[in-house]
Amino acid sequence: MKINVNGIFFDEYSLNLERTCGEKSCQKTYRIIDYYESSEDKFYPPIDYARGCSSECLECWLDLTQFMNKPLVNNDFLDLNISIPDDHSFWYDHNDFEEIDLGNIGVAYKKYIARGSHVALLPISRLVTDKSIFFPHGVMIYPQGRLDLNEINLCESNNELSDVQTIASGVDLDSYKSNAIIVLPINCDWNSILGCSHKKHLELIRTISEMIDRLCLDMVRFHQCKLTDIPDEGLPNSAGQIGFGSMMSSAMILKHGGRDAKLVSGAVFSHSITRGVGLFAKQLEWDCYPENGEVGRIAYRAISQYSQVLKTESASSRFIQAISLLEFLASPYDYEKFKKVKTIISRYVAQGPEERKKVLDRFEYYSGKKDPDTNEQIGLRTNIVHIGARLEELVHSRIERKEIFDDLDLCIRTVIRHMIRNSELNYDEYLKIRENL
Repeated sequence: MKINVNGIFFDEYSLNLERTCGEKSCQKTYRIIDYYESSEDKFYPPIDYARGCSSECLECWLDLTQFMNKPLVNNDFLDLNISIPDDHSFWYDHNDFEEIDLGNIGVAYKKYIARGSHVALLPISRLVTDKSIFFPHGVMIYPQGRLDLNEINLCESNNELSDVQTIASGVDLDSYKSNAIIVLPINCDWNSILGCSHKKHLELIRTISEMIDRLCLDMVRFHQCKLTDIPDEGLPNSAGQIGFGSMMSSAMILKHGGRDAKLVSGAVFSHSITRGVGLFAKQLEWDCYPENGEVGRIAYRAISQYSQVLKTESASSRFIQAISLLEFLASPYDYEKFKKVKTIISRYVAQGPEERKKVLDRFEYYSGKKDPDTNEQIGLRTNIVHIGARLEELVHSRIERKEIFDDLDLCIRTVIRHMIRNSELNYDEYLKIRENL
């Protein structure tokens, strides 16, 4: 159901969404539907409230708060304490490979379940695979339709409003059947999930999605996507995001020891990737992951930043973030002037003094180069950050812009891969190796 109110469209989910009034003196929770007269397809007068209903309750919009009882303070600060199990030494049992591959979750996660962990299932759009993909830390990606979800018993919340908002999102089990599914073990309080608000459910989806990024999707993007002048057509959406045409996201928590599950869904992310068809995901070799040494942890942070750069829409912002990532790779703990940064990065990518000079000249152009004749600032980063120019205005040729991003991508990947190969070292040990490059 969509209703046109002065050109503004309200769907059922938006009407039922629990909001917090933006007025500092109010901060009460409200729903648009509470002020909406559905029988006549309009708001109670004044109709102009349609323009402010997403940020203020009706009392504040009418400036009547001085006549109203002070609302109760919203005490929905329940901590769900979501975490990943610490012990993965038993993942996975090779004797159960076939059952795990075919999507038998009870068998795949039996040792996690025995330790009290639940299992989270998140759909992911723009990612396709024709086989089950195994990752470390108990993470699986199953192809569309591989998991049998028919025997799952969906539980109701203790919070009736939360259930109304999830139903209004339009996400159900059929939505899961039409997407690839990411599965992982999590620790959390089952009763808290049943009792918390819709806002907390949205926080749960985002938290698990970010965990999945760190555990596998950042690595998938690093190995299968590329930093380009236009965002890569193969980028998948975030874990939890439903297929094309929907801004909704979802997670389903399967309670340990049974078939009971809680499905939660709603508008979690602000945008969805639409360019291209997405990613055909492949099995990654587990030895491509960094070790857990100090350098390995730095490499993980760099891969996470690289993943964020890939998803940035603006070419100018993507360029600035790529330069910032190179600064981080050159000096993870302290600020260094870019003159020092480009010297460090050149060690990784240059073969011989002549090529190194070319690398240094390119990076001077990327940062703060001045025209030797006019003293005019022609460096790309200085023009973008301090003068407000767009990369497309500074570099008119699409071919040249592509070459710039190809160069940045090569430099970033070369440094990260070198760190992965030495990821078991502490940083002081690694610096000695880097100095000999």
